[in-house]
Amino acid sequence: MPKIEVSLTFGETVPVQGITAYLANKTRSPRVASNVKMGVQSLKFCSSTVDCRKFMTPIPKSAAQLYETDFVAWTEKTVQLIRAGQFGQVDWDAVIEEIESLGRSDRRELKSRLEVLLQHLLKWQYQSSLQSGSWQNTIDEQRNKIVDLLQESPSLKFYPEEVLAQCYDRGLKAASNETELPINTFPVECPYSIAQILDGEFLPDAIDS
Repeated sequence: MPKIEVSLTFGETVPVQGITAYLANKTRSPRVASNVKMGVQSLKFCSSTVDCRKFMTPIPKSAAQLYETDFVAWTEKTVQLIRAGQFGQVDWDAVIEEIESLGRSDRRELKSRLEVLLQHLLKWQYQSSLQSGSWQNTIDEQRNKIVDLLQESPSLKFYPEEVLAQCYDRGLKAASNETELPINTFPVECPYSIAQILDGEFLPDAIDS
């Protein structure tokens, strides 16, 4: 019998006779390997290279449509399929898209909170006569949320520094709008270091215009 190889989606090939063990090792799921083995038997007399995806059950149209029509239902269905080891029915393109969007979402949230934090630090410093517990609560909340994001995603450790200039420009404009002070009242560049911005005890000294 000729040696039959199966092309895997990530560019590897293995003998059909070893595909079950191979998949069990790659996926850590004997159930997946067992399911694939059923499809492998049909290749008994074939000598061509076969795409591994042919062994996967096509994604039911209704499941794929859930991603566009009911996101919560799609997440619940996807979790059920993964826990049941029914990987062939998972809409992996959608899963990948959502994982990527999570990273983008964390970055967007961090930038947004940094902008608000800088806005309130400037207000605190340049409109000290109106300082209030509400302002301090906003400062504390933004700091806490930023710290939480950095703890949950350590890879974002240097991101605040990377976007500081952009966030300061936006926070500066917002501070000018709210205080009704001319924008040239404030420093052109951020006067605070990242360490100060995230320091729970730091509040800038008042500068009354």
